Amino acid sequence: MSEFFHLWWSDWASFLRMGRYGVHVWGSVASVVVALAAEQLALKLRARRAQLGAHNAALAATQGESP
Repeated sequence: MSEFFHLWWSDWASFLRMGRYGVHVWGSVASVVVALAAEQLALKLRARRAQLGAHNAALAATQGESP
């Protein structure tokens, strides 16, 4: 079980370098973080637009107008 917790890197610099593949690894991680943040923003904007559309439709219905 102690092998499971064995550290593969001797220091933080080695960890960040990831065996000379650090640029690719951390670039991929950054890309995923940016994509997830963009998705969250798009979902919030879509929900806000849907709420505004429902509100405008309800307001138009109370005033006797067609949406």
